[in-house]
Amino acid sequence: MLRIVIGGGALGLFMAYRIQQEFPESALYIASKTIPNKPIFIEDLNNNCNHFLFKSFINIFDLKNLKNSNNYETIIFYICLPPEEIDKSREYIIELGNKFCSLNGRKIVVFLNNGLTNYQYFAEYENKFNSFFIRSIVISGFVRIINKNNILVKNTSGKNIYYGYYNSWKKVSVKIFPKKYFIFKYKKNIFNVEKAKFITNFILGFFIKNKLLKNKEIYNLISPILLDDIFVNYSYLFLKNEIKPKFIKIYFEQTIKFTGENINSISYAWYHGNTKPIEYFLAKLQELSYLSNSSKVKVFFEKLISLNNSSN
Repeated sequence: MLRIVIGGGALGLFMAYRIQQEFPESALYIASKTIPNKPIFIEDLNNNCNHFLFKSFINIFDLKNLKNSNNYETIIFYICLPPEEIDKSREYIIELGNKFCSLNGRKIVVFLNNGLTNYQYFAEYENKFNSFFIRSIVISGFVRIINKNNILVKNTSGKNIYYGYYNSWKKVSVKIFPKKYFIFKYKKNIFNVEKAKFITNFILGFFIKNKLLKNKEIYNLISPILLDDIFVNYSYLFLKNEIKPKFIKIYFEQTIKFTGENINSISYAWYHGNTKPIEYFLAKLQELSYLSNSSKVKVFFEKLISLNNSSN
């Protein structure tokens, strides 16, 4: 079995470390644009810090030329790219699927990034590559700290991961997830969880801009009435009764409960001069509202975005 973690950020490195600990018999690669040249240390929730001795890094652009890949019956991809790179994730799936689809074994793509997904996209590539897709949503928070002499990766807020499938439930016959550390919970409505996480991340990053505040502090800054209005109007962006405001609100409040001490990644990137994450979320939200059949919903999000922008 061959396992490939795509993305060498905080989540990718932490996930690869847990995979190496639990499945040492599997071949494992981390594909990244940049190869770390410093010692890597992994810290879990109990403040246990371990040196991550790992040499099988590969440049993400060299994946198509991965040697001996045809020797494996099953290849599992763990895509750990950030939300704003979801289109890149799709490109990699097409490239890797075209390369590996001749294999007789099952190919499994595990998404661990957070971006609104196209249902038909999954159906198309499941059929084309004779594979099936698992959608995984990480509730935990991760941070990668690049120090002078090392790289420190920390899990800051829990072990829970929700997962589900595009099609009906399929029993997985291979060991995919490292379960000795993470807690994986199957969710039939995984795509609604995805939608709720999208607007949750947007709210936490959008309202404080490039300031660094804990999630629980942001929660206390936003009017409960405004939050409810956002949840209601956001639910109107999708098919009737597809997702309810109450569902979104429950997910939002659970996120605050589990990650209240965290600083959201959008604002963290913004603070350090990287505006790509917030630009991605803004573009997606504007795209969704533009496609809405309700003029009231369109006006609501236009005012919401312009009101916040006017405070710059």
